[in-house]
Amino acid sequence: MGTGGDAATRPAAAQPPWSGYPLRDCIAYLAAGHRSVRGFLTTGGAFLFLTILEVQRRDKIVGSIAEIGTYHGRSFIAFGLSLLAEERLVAIDLFEDNGEDFEPALRANCLAHGVPASRMRIHRADSREIGPVAWATLLGLPARLVHVDGEHSRLAARHDLTLAASSLAPGGLMVADDVLHPWFPDVTLAVADFLETHRELRAIALLDRQGPLSEGGPKVVIAAEADAARYQDAFRATMSNMVIGNAAFAGSTPLLMSADAHSVKGLLAMPA
Repeated sequence: MGTGGDAATRPAAAQPPWSGYPLRDCIAYLAAGHRSVRGFLTTGGAFLFLTILEVQRRDKIVGSIAEIGTYHGRSFIAFGLSLLAEERLVAIDLFEDNGEDFEPALRANCLAHGVPASRMRIHRADSREIGPVAWATLLGLPARLVHVDGEHSRLAARHDLTLAASSLAPGGLMVADDVLHPWFPDVTLAVADFLETHRELRAIALLDRQGPLSEGGPKVVIAAEADAARYQDAFRATMSNMVIGNAAFAGSTPLLMSADAHSVKGLLAMPA
């Protein structure tokens, strides 16, 4: 018990600005909690994902969320904290890194941050061995968001993008990691190949790398052309200090964004 006076007159503890917001648990995790989880999600990446999740909540875009290449769950947990009751969280990974089996770490991190095991489907596999039917079964509902960060060869990345596109919910999208990263040129080639042969989809945003080469690569957001405006308008509205302009990429003209330690993000207005 404290000695600060009567509870009726004692000042209330300050609440964070997102305390009444629909995605408050996800925001609180991305504001601080994610730093306790091993991984490569940067501030800019966190802002990008949160804006996508805000748009989907505002516009009632429903579906499962999947990640190909989860590592210890730094971004996976944020996705899990945004789920609606009927949605599922799917992880695809071999869960091996230099002899370490990190699936137990992923599960422990999810539990520690409030993502219930009952909402997750953790599938240990090489994603290249998964076809569209098995993928749709794992998802349950078509996906509203797929984060592609699996094996970084050209063939594997192309396969993962094609797999992700095979079961997207209306209004859903994909985010591919390490595009234009100098260490992984094959990923850039794979994304360009994919966009050239899937003309119904467009690269709608490209977030530049932030920090050292080893700490989080660039991300490209891929969506149907009809959905580009809703996401691009949200990026401009809430990440305006990070927006640079547009540039041509594989038949698309994505919005270019760059974040640094001083970048800030606003929140989208949500319907009552």
